[in-house]
Amino acid sequence: MQSIVAVVLLGLLAGCSSLAETAPANIDFSGTWELDLQRSDAPVDASDQHSGDADAAPRIVTTQTRGALATESNPNAYLAGPAPRLPMLTATQMIIEQDPTSMGIEYPKQPYRDVKWGRREQGLFIIEAGWDEGHLVVETRSAPLRVKETYSLSDGGATLILQVDLQGRGVDSAHIVRVFRRTHDANPS
Repeated sequence: MQSIVAVVLLGLLAGCSSLAETAPANIDFSGTWELDLQRSDAPVDASDQHSGDADAAPRIVTTQTRGALATESNPNAYLAGPAPRLPMLTATQMIIEQDPTSMGIEYPKQPYRDVKWGRREQGLFIIEAGWDEGHLVVETRSAPLRVKETYSLSDGGATLILQVDLQGRGVDSAHIVRVFRRTHDANPS
């Protein structure tokens, strides 16, 4: 009986998020951020042709239809399930507004995105957002796909580093780094 209780408790703990829901007082992503092409991984682009190098890092292609993902080897294929939009992979600018409980992100020509700290279900997705040792972590899961975004500041708050990890059925796993520089515009509106 004790072993059954231990297994159930372990299962419950595994499902709990270890992300804090309180933003560190010294971290604020608010502002206008421009992509630093020199320090970022190559933009995700369906028209970019593969060099044929078998050891090249896998690339993810976002389609305009339904925000679905496909691998480079089969760009017209859709996943067998929901796939979130991934504007952070192609954005050249982000305008961020952060408050104590959430962060809003405006991308050019993309829907506004509101990320609330904690766990919530949005349609067929489970989204967990919170803080881990000064990094904002946003994890989005659905049946076929897991997207983990990790936001951090460097250079005294002048640089935002966004690391995106993708894993899922029918999609090559990928780790993509996007680096943004804060513009001098103190008021992003």
